[in-house]
This record gives sequence, structure tokens and C-alpha cells, in this order.
Amino acid sequence: MKKILTMFLLAFLVFSVLGQTVMADANDESRLNYIYVQELLSHDLLTEQQQTLVDQLGDTGADVEQILTLLHNMELALEGSEANINALIAEARSLELTDLVTSFTEVKEANQDLEQEIDTLLDTIDNDRDAKHVTTDNCPTTANANQ
Repeated sequence: MKKILTMFLLAFLVFSVLGQTVMADANDESRLNYIYVQELLSHDLLTEQQQTLVDQLGDTGADVEQILTLLHNMELALEGSEANINALIAEARSLELTDLVTSFTEVKEANQDLEQEIDTLLDTIDNDRDAKHVTTDNCPTTANANQ
């Protein structure tokens, strides 16, 4: 009887642990899906904001310094987000969530493309990233926002 009770308790313990593991995986997948949606929305908002700022650059009377500062901040934010997305890709890969690995990789690549687009634009109009348009910058290769 004692042996049966011990085996029952051992089986119960094993199934409890297995059940928690499966549940944790489902929770991890749900959490990563939620983060993926946030990353995707963030990318879409940054893309929309970047286009709005580029359109505003052509407007007469636009606050060019503010626009250039915002574009530079977007460039830095996108650059900084890559390590975070790499960690999410690694986590999804370790959990064998291949669809999420693919999804996060696509967001990472889209962010890299957007960052490159902003970088190319800023290299042309504010190479030194001091928020002064190259046409009005007294030293276009050295940052000196005070001019």
C-alpha cells in the first residue's frame, strides 16, 4: 500500500510539473505575442511619424531644428531597439516558437530599413546631427548646435 501511495504521489508530482511547464509555455507564447503586437504597432507609428516629419521639412515656416531633432531621436530609438528585439528572437527561438521568431525578425528588418532611411536623409541634410540644416549650418561636419 505504501508503495502504491508513493507511486501515486510521484505520478501526481510529475504530471503537476508537466502541466505547469505546458502552462508556462502558453503564457510565454501569449506574452511574446503581445510584445510582438506592441513592436509592430511601434514600428508602424514610427514609420508614420517619419513620413509626417519628412513632409513637414518641405513646408515653408516649418521648425526645421525641431524636425531634425525628432528624426535624430527616432534614429537613436530604432538603433537602440535592435538589442531588445534580438533578445525576443532568442527567447522565441529557445521556446521553439518559430512563427514568433519569423515575426520578430520581420519587425527587426523593417526597423533596420526605417533606421537606414532616416540615417540616409540625415546624412544629406544634417550630417553632424546638431539639428541645423546643412544649408544654414556654419560647420556642417562638426556638431555645434549653438552655432
